[in-house]
Amino acid sequence: MKSFFPLPRLRTLLLLTNLMILLLPVGGIYLLHLYESELVRRTESALIGQGALLAATFHQQLISLSSSENLVLTGQQCVDCPPTDKEFALLSAQLDVASEPIHPSAPEAKAPGQPPDPMALAAGRILEPIIKDAKQVTLAGVRLVDHQGIVVASSGSEAGLSLLNRLEVQQMLRGSYVSLLRERIPDEPAPPLASISRRAWVRVFVALPVIEGDKVVGGVILSRSPLGVSQSLYQIRTHLVKGGAALLLLVLVVSLLTTIIISRPIRALVRQTEKIGRGEHDGARPLDYPCTREVAQLSNSFAEMATSLRSRTEYIETFARNVSHEFKTPLTSLSGAVELLQDHGNSMTDQERQRFLENMAIDIKGLDLMVTRLHELARADVSRQGSATCTVSQVVERLTHRYREQVQQVGISTENGLSKMHIEADTLVSIIANLIDNSLQHGGPQVSVKVDVQSGADNNIEWLVRDNGSGISKANAKKIFRPFFTTNRHNGGTGLGLAIVQSLLKAHDGSVELMPSPQGAVFKVLVSKIHQQQMRSE
Repeated sequence: MKSFFPLPRLRTLLLLTNLMILLLPVGGIYLLHLYESELVRRTESALIGQGALLAATFHQQLISLSSSENLVLTGQQCVDCPPTDKEFALLSAQLDVASEPIHPSAPEAKAPGQPPDPMALAAGRILEPIIKDAKQVTLAGVRLVDHQGIVVASSGSEAGLSLLNRLEVQQMLRGSYVSLLRERIPDEPAPPLASISRRAWVRVFVALPVIEGDKVVGGVILSRSPLGVSQSLYQIRTHLVKGGAALLLLVLVVSLLTTIIISRPIRALVRQTEKIGRGEHDGARPLDYPCTREVAQLSNSFAEMATSLRSRTEYIETFARNVSHEFKTPLTSLSGAVELLQDHGNSMTDQERQRFLENMAIDIKGLDLMVTRLHELARADVSRQGSATCTVSQVVERLTHRYREQVQQVGISTENGLSKMHIEADTLVSIIANLIDNSLQHGGPQVSVKVDVQSGADNNIEWLVRDNGSGISKANAKKIFRPFFTTNRHNGGTGLGLAIVQSLLKAHDGSVELMPSPQGAVFKVLVSKIHQQQMRSE
């Protein structure tokens, strides 16, 4: 059965299968990386939300205190402040574990060189209880700092110390939002997977400035470890089990498809070989569903080989029967003559004895000719086209020399400008000579043979061998190329000459056929010629 779509190559299917198997761990690693980055960004988003709320509260407290005491807020000049003409200043999570640098653990807070800002300190005392209460829920570390980087409120124990030695604080006090990752070195054993404590190897730090006018009057620093990959996977373990089952099913499907695509056609080919081994002819046909291009080619080649072997076997069987029949008659005659000579040789006259010997010589000569012809036919059957070439003039010259004593009976004419032919000169001489001899042998003593050489169709050179003999009947015209068929056996014909001609031409991509003719027989021989371009390259 022919496919409407081109069959894939076996190596393509194997490559795709291996890639699918390879993509399972590689894809898993990639997905874990994406998942870890998503956990980090999720933590950063949560810290941004908390920090924005605390920064706004801290800002309002500073404004309220400055108004009640009729004081001006002090701060650092804002260098990287966001534009003030926009209605919203959205902050989005941007950390990525793969691309972001992992900074060392946060350095220890230091004692400040000067006292904290009084209003920032007063606002911090108001907000510190809120920060510590919120930590019980958010588990995030929070520090409020003044414009000098001194902690005025903390969820931990850093109040009154300076954080100016930290990169995120330095950049924040310039007026920009800062987020970064720091290495986390836990000082306690890893908590259980079900614990609320996190097992991540990094910690997310977020710093938001508090801006009043064109000055940075303080800031909020928050930190939190993201949820570890192992903890997160533990929380979605039910979904992971389902996903693993789906992957296992995918592997089973891929294995089944591989078995169907590769194993099933091969088993079908094995069954065909077993059928052919048992002599069943229906085994020699291409597979209906080869699945891959290589198996389809193997199946077609196998079917062609089996058909060729069967045809060759039938040819050999027929050939053996014909050879046996052709040898049996002269051998029987020889055997009978030998027995007569042995039994009655002494009582025979010299003339009778001579006649028997002459008959035996004729039979022996016929057998010798038969063996020679069989040898020529065998060579023709195994002949293969090589790279040898010849010209028309070379072949004509040899034929003219061969029939120089029969010039009255054999004439050769050629067309001008004929090209080289893709065949050995000796082979083509043997082919044309066989046809000429066949006409001379069957046409009688008055027969004449004419050979015309001219350009033929489809890049061929045409050799026409015609005679003016009695011709070939319609009944015999279909048999003349069969081995051992002859109407001139009584004159020593073997019936192998035309079979040899056909085999030689077939081996050289040529052909021979009997053409219709009002008188005599006309054989047309087509031989491949060489293009002018090929001749120049040679």
